[in-house]
Amino acid sequence: MNRPVQTSFERKLADPYAFALLQWPALLALLSLQQGGWWLALKIALGLWLGLMCLAAYAGRRPGRIAFGNSMLLSNGAIGLGWWVYPSPWLLACIALALLLLYTGQRALFRDNAETIETTVE
Repeated sequence: MNRPVQTSFERKLADPYAFALLQWPALLALLSLQQGGWWLALKIALGLWLGLMCLAAYAGRRPGRIAFGNSMLLSNGAIGLGWWVYPSPWLLACIALALLLLYTGQRALFRDNAETIETTVE
């Protein structure tokens, strides 16, 4: 069976959403779980997972990894703030901010690659 080849363009489009799908449920579970017994072990595991995913956003050889990591970290903060202000209309502002930060991370991946290409051409 032939697998389609994923281009770097498609990867740059998908990276922020993949990180969000891996981080946001863990963050929300971490914030909403109870404190005792096995829940504490699950909270520790989720905290480790979330920390490793935040470090993974900064790691690698992708261009723009610092701006990308910052936008992923701030989007986690926006989702956490949305969980904290849940019954109020400020939740919509937090969701909009998180989506804008995903777009910012995506643009950071594209912007740094364009700057690298321009410097190599000159």
